[in-house]
Amino acid sequence: MTKPASKKKGVKTENSGIHAQKGRKLKEIRGFLDARPHAVWYTRYKASNEFVEYANQEFAKAFGLTVAKVLKKKKYKKINPPGAPIQQYKDEDRIAMEKGIFLLRGGSPAITVVKVRFADGILGMFILSVNTRRVSLNISPVKIFDRMNRMGGY
Repeated sequence: MTKPASKKKGVKTENSGIHAQKGRKLKEIRGFLDARPHAVWYTRYKASNEFVEYANQEFAKAFGLTVAKVLKKKKYKKINPPGAPIQQYKDEDRIAMEKGIFLLRGGSPAITVVKVRFADGILGMFILSVNTRRVSLNISPVKIFDRMNRMGGY
């Protein structure tokens, strides 16, 4: 008969080892994400609760915040302006986690949103463009996330 895994502080369980491994994968691609000229973030989920655990400078600037403030606020409701459709964002995250990817294009100003399943949540990117005729990208968002997925996504 096997004993249940210990939950004492400092004792690694199977789940803590998996979470640590996924955290290392995010750290491995952080330089790549930081170099993106578009807003990129990682949101981890625990049940229906979201926790923004990574944001690049472009993501923070889009909300008039610093990266440190985004990471301190953690929740979409605290990061986004009042009246933002938070439930819609979480629904999009759920779709990405279930299907592997979520893609949205449109709006005014023009926006492209790409979210992919990654670790225990989603890795997202959005591109805003005031020129509604064309969103200028030096690499497509799907190719960026395909590369990130090959580097450690799930």
